[in-house]
Amino acid sequence: MTLQDQYSHYYYYGNLSREDIAKLLNMSSNSNTSYLDYYYDLDYAEHSCADAPHPHVFFTNNLPDYQRFFNVFLPTACAIGIVGIILTVVVLGRKNMTTSTNSYLTALAIADQGFLVFLASKFFASETMSMEVYYKYYLYSGNIAPIFVETFLMASVWLTVVLAVERYIAICHPLKAISICTVNRARLIIAVIFVLSFISRIPRFFEFKITSSLSCNHTLYHALPTEMALSDSYKKTYPIIVDCIFGCVWPMIALVLFNIKLILEIKRSSKYPRFHDINMQNMISREQLKITMMLIGIIIVFFVCQAPILVCYMMRHILSYTITTMEQQIIFNMVTFIALCLLAFKSSVNFIVYCWFSEKFWNTFKRVFCAKMCLDRQKCPRRHNTHTVHSADQNGSTSIRKASYITKDTIC
Repeated sequence: MTLQDQYSHYYYYGNLSREDIAKLLNMSSNSNTSYLDYYYDLDYAEHSCADAPHPHVFFTNNLPDYQRFFNVFLPTACAIGIVGIILTVVVLGRKNMTTSTNSYLTALAIADQGFLVFLASKFFASETMSMEVYYKYYLYSGNIAPIFVETFLMASVWLTVVLAVERYIAICHPLKAISICTVNRARLIIAVIFVLSFISRIPRFFEFKITSSLSCNHTLYHALPTEMALSDSYKKTYPIIVDCIFGCVWPMIALVLFNIKLILEIKRSSKYPRFHDINMQNMISREQLKITMMLIGIIIVFFVCQAPILVCYMMRHILSYTITTMEQQIIFNMVTFIALCLLAFKSSVNFIVYCWFSEKFWNTFKRVFCAKMCLDRQKCPRRHNTHTVHSADQNGSTSIRKASYITKDTIC
């Protein structure tokens, strides 16, 4: 959200002149006429307090797609994503799923959940709110919530990178992975990522200061930019370092490189299992294929669902010096809206990827949510409800056993 977005309501109800607004935003009031006309209604002073429109009308009237997007599309995407996250956390939280990789996947789901929760907090603004409540809510949704949205987004990005690194070590250096890829170490790394992600966003709290004004017998609270936020040195250093470099460029490059190395290593190692027997060779090839397809799925999900919003945040700071008309701002906002929807769907897509490629995840999911159904089937046996499994030991002897409906690895 740009400074213009954050402080637009203050311009409506405050006593700032058109020239003051242009000076505050470091804009030329002559060269940006259409932009300032959008954010500063010169005829608003003609309204009395009795018939003054609710400030939320600013969005619904001037942004025709606002209600459709924030009241329909994005809430639906967030709801679907939250359901996918809850299912993922429940499954990964089982004792039989406790591994270092699943610890990262659980943390990734929690980071996505935090992102969606703070993003969803923008949906509750309405014209039914009183003036004081609306301005306090807008102060939160326009200044506080975005900080935590970006915090969880940063954590999600680097958790994905660490997950790729962990898998690279596990596949390419299996002997070292025994001592490196532990659950305790994974939990420590997860905690460090969340803490550093929050620390990187602490300067955002000093970008605004809260002021109040009296309008129509209402005390309204606003957020105005501080000198630090308006300084050229800050605007050119902090966003570029945090959002562009650490939040977008480096993690995307690292993710691509590690996954390419991992896929190449899997392809190379699959050529040398000749010392194994046929069954072992088939098992290794099958497992390698699953890992490869899982990595391809994660790469596609990341770059399709998450990379667009990272690029939008990066371009927001670059284009903030060139966007001067309302038409340009609307186009950029629409692209950002689409990227937010994709990111909201990411958690659901991840859940589908886990179920499709991870047999253990899918079996655990069925055992957790379908156990009662399977127990009912056991109580009411039908014809051909069991099947015989022949197994062979190392000496070549065979044994016969009946498969159960519910085991540690299979269900139904």
